[in-house]
Amino acid sequence: TEPRYDPLVQEPLLADAWNDALTELGREPIAFSGMAGGSTDMGNVSQVVPSIHPGIAIIGSTSAPHTEGFAADAATPAADRAVIDSAIGLAWAAATAALTPSSRADLLARQAARPAGATTHPQGEE
Repeated sequence: TEPRYDPLVQEPLLADAWNDALTELGREPIAFSGMAGGSTDMGNVSQVVPSIHPGIAIIGSTSAPHTEGFAADAATPAADRAVIDSAIGLAWAAATAALTPSSRADLLARQAARPAGATTHPQGEE
């Protein structure tokens, strides 16, 4: 396909902050060793912008995504809780990344070093 989907790069600072937030919310972070099937252009974005692409469980759901069972599970209080916990986790990760002078300076320096058009072209292509 064009353009190609580049590999997803998880920003360690953001990922660690996400995991800390989930722990504080009483959830157990899990490590993804890779997902089978599927694709996302988030990999392209993560090549040039510090990013995370975390997942969160609907506690109690045993249904696979994109199924009728999962759709039913997504309309429950447990799913509402997952949405709220996700929002808190993402806000926590972003705030943590901006809190320390060194991490903020590092992220801003990497942003400033991005070449013009870096977010509109796949890595290595102009």
